[in-house]
Amino acid sequence: MAYEVAANLDEIELGDTLLVELAEPICLIRLGDRDVRAIHNTCTHQQQPLNEGTVEDDGTLVCAAHAARFNLTTGESIGIPVVDNIPVYACKIEDGSVMVDLDQQVNATAEGRQSSPARGAALLEPAGLSRAALRTLGNGLGPARRSCRGSGEGRRATRTLGNGAGSGTPILSGVR
Repeated sequence: MAYEVAANLDEIELGDTLLVELAEPICLIRLGDRDVRAIHNTCTHQQQPLNEGTVEDDGTLVCAAHAARFNLTTGESIGIPVVDNIPVYACKIEDGSVMVDLDQQVNATAEGRQSSPARGAALLEPAGLSRAALRTLGNGLGPARRSCRGSGEGRRATRTLGNGAGSGTPILSGVR
């Protein structure tokens, strides 16, 4: 697999997250004007969606469910609870598009692998849950969608992916 368009840069405000559904759920995080990180969207603590977390000024993301904190460069868990690293994927910006390559995992996970686990299977196996079971639980592995939640603004938008190449039709947006 090669880089694929995940979103348009202008869809992600500074300090916000954006959930995109590629071959697996990916959380995009915009840390700077041209600095976007791509991580697997499932927290390794209790499989909660990371796009609902809070982006901190120090380049970390705090999971909304149980406050697990992750370094967005290394994927490393910081502090308590101590959990496995999250996969961080190669991400670049070209012509205003955020591009992600799921075959280029840029950090090591608990298994010590540099390459992407079998599309998140390593994250699911410890809990003994299949993707179908997780979809039923509503952890973000369900139908193709996008959502965005600002770290302090309360902004939320959800979109369908349409053709899977980053286009979509807004179905819900606004301030809550």
